[in-house]
Amino acid sequence: MTLDLTDDETQVLVQHLKHAIDNDPYPLSPRLLRLKAILAKLRPEPIHEPLPPPKVYAPPPAARGQKAAGPADGRDGYAATGAGDCAEIAAKKEGHPSAISGLAT
Repeated sequence: MTLDLTDDETQVLVQHLKHAIDNDPYPLSPRLLRLKAILAKLRPEPIHEPLPPPKVYAPPPAARGQKAAGPADGRDGYAATGAGDCAEIAAKKEGHPSAISGLAT
């Protein structure tokens, strides 16, 4: 069965179908699935190109015989456990006199 509709008639029919689909309280009902199929025949969705594969970001491999930079245990030599320790470590790095006497500010 072929319908010979003008562009205006097709536009009105598409608007009514979209309104019926959008405002129906049962989006998975068989009636609504039929209306969606009719709408797809009147105004097919554009075909999208597939997305390119995601890029893989990995660190460069280490050269043979070389170790990674930094200490072997992965620490920088300071073991800060609280906010006071952080201030004390920063004062030690700068040579602050309060850090020498043990009174961190």
